[in-house]
Amino acid sequence: MKTRQEIKSSAREAIRNRRGVSIGLIVLPALILVLATVAIALSVMPFAAMPIGGSAYAGSGPVGIPSSPIAMLPSILMLLVMLFVWLLAPAFEVTIDGGYTQIYRGDDVTVGSVYRRLFQRWGRKIWVFILIGWFTLLWAILFELPTAALSAIGGGDFRTPSALYYLIMFVSGVSSIALSIFVMRYMMAPYIIAEYPNVTAREALRMSVRMTRGFRGELFIAELSFIGWMLLSALTLMILGVLYVIPYMQTTMAGFYVELRDRALTAGEIDVGELGDSSYVS
Repeated sequence: MKTRQEIKSSAREAIRNRRGVSIGLIVLPALILVLATVAIALSVMPFAAMPIGGSAYAGSGPVGIPSSPIAMLPSILMLLVMLFVWLLAPAFEVTIDGGYTQIYRGDDVTVGSVYRRLFQRWGRKIWVFILIGWFTLLWAILFELPTAALSAIGGGDFRTPSALYYLIMFVSGVSSIALSIFVMRYMMAPYIIAEYPNVTAREALRMSVRMTRGFRGELFIAELSFIGWMLLSALTLMILGVLYVIPYMQTTMAGFYVELRDRALTAGEIDVGELGDSSYVS
């Protein structure tokens, strides 16, 4: 298997050969996010200047609580837009992961060919992220138990910092880092879902756990290695991020998927029959 440096080098070469596609893959979801934000702002603005107690707030409800359908409209619109974005996000995430996987592999791919798969098996894409979120939450509760136990011992009153207070801060920090590394076990599930249409969400999570065993720390370090780039992108109002950093990071993580999958197949940790046919055309 390639080292982290070799994977990043291959990723840079891959996006150099597919510069337009690598940028195009993130432009569409970025535009939708901007439009969603504008839609929420526009839905609220007409009501923002409405005085409390005005016509929209007239009724028997408590002061400041809208009691007419008109006053509730901004909240309803906001919820609808947020629901729309929430339902779209998994489809975009899986589709983009698949697109950058093909870029890393050197496939002859276009933005159109990638996004044609956007709504294919949409429910499965949503379900895999629901499962990832659920298991991550359960593990987060478990990892925070030591911090909670120490807080209970201290009575929860830390207005005056003590040795126990600093111990709790240390344990909390270590637990957070350990959790971040541990949940890397689920990181490859979206990539599996993107490439193999016959693999279920639960099967993808199980395979991801096997693929990443022994490499979760490496994945964590790989993500951390982009912090400097992301800070630099922020200074350019994310222009650098769109044009280079995000494609570079996405292709690198897709490269880890390709290398870990191939290693797992060679080692017999995953059987070809489990995966089925790939949806990619070499």
